[in-house]
Amino acid sequence: MGCVFATIGLMSLSISTAFFALGAPIVLFYSVLLCLGLAATFLVYARQATDTEAVILTQHTVVLEQELRGNRKSCTFSRSQLRISLDARRRDGISISNGIQTIRIGCLLSPEARRDLYEVLRLQLHSASPEQCTHRIHHVLSASGVCQLSFMS
Repeated sequence: MGCVFATIGLMSLSISTAFFALGAPIVLFYSVLLCLGLAATFLVYARQATDTEAVILTQHTVVLEQELRGNRKSCTFSRSQLRISLDARRRDGISISNGIQTIRIGCLLSPEARRDLYEVLRLQLHSASPEQCTHRIHHVLSASGVCQLSFMS
């Protein structure tokens, strides 16, 4: 991605340098602004490109792992003591808690996918086997076109 941005920037600067030599300095000014915009876009994208959320289900526990903007967080919960809530106004609107620790997931999902995931977690996480729960969650996420949120059993 960096190579693509660098190529676009270099092409723009080389063309604008030719226009500058022909007496049109405003083109070079515009080209520099374009390159600064490209650099800002690349930095914003690069900062969030590695964001991931993972939920690992076992028979008795749920492990939540998050890496958002370079900050890594991991929590292990007992499946029998989980409390799950949804705040539709927040980007990371699904709260999973055991009364002591709370972790919020869902910032990589659209509002509709987040609502669907919440319903599956609320209905399946306490009682279903890890395989059944994982299968249902994968079904919801694939229907939403999500690939960055992963569930493993």
